Formats: sequence, C-alpha cells, structure tokens
Amino acid sequence: MFSPKLIQPKPLDTKRRNLIKLALFGGGAFILGKVIGPSFNLFPKESSVTNSDGKETFFDNFRVNENGDELGIYDKLGNEILIIEKD
Repeated sequence: MFSPKLIQPKPLDTKRRNLIKLALFGGGAFILGKVIGPSFNLFPKESSVTNSDGKETFFDNFRVNENGDELGIYDKLGNEILIIEKD
C-alpha cells in the first residue's frame, strides 16, 4: 500500500529570523514616527510684523529685520549680530 510521508518543516535560520524581526520593528517605528511626528513641535512659533521699513520676525532670543537692501539679525537686547547687504 501507499503510505504518505510526513513533511517535516525546515527550521528557520536564526539570522534570517532576526533580520525579518528588525525590518518589522524598523518599519513600525518609521510609520509610527510619520503618524505621531507632526504633533511634536520642535521649533518655536515665530511672529512677524510687516511695516513700512520691511518685514520683522521675532523669535525667543533674536529678531530678524528684512528691508529693501539689507537683512539684519539682532539679539533680544537689540544688539546687532549680523547684517547682510545686497549689492
């Protein structure tokens, strides 16, 4: 008579198993970061004012003043840090 042979499953290689596990954890962390990431705000919000001289943007520790021919960066006390002029 015909007797069917039982098929024995091959044991998985541990290196392959670790690689698949690492890829799944990495993919899950990437997707979780994409979903939750926008709710974290790493940069402070800025406020900007446009007046007749140009645009002035205020940050926590410094301000940026942009007028027609130069861009000035000042600290919160009003001291000049950097001024860039157009030629």
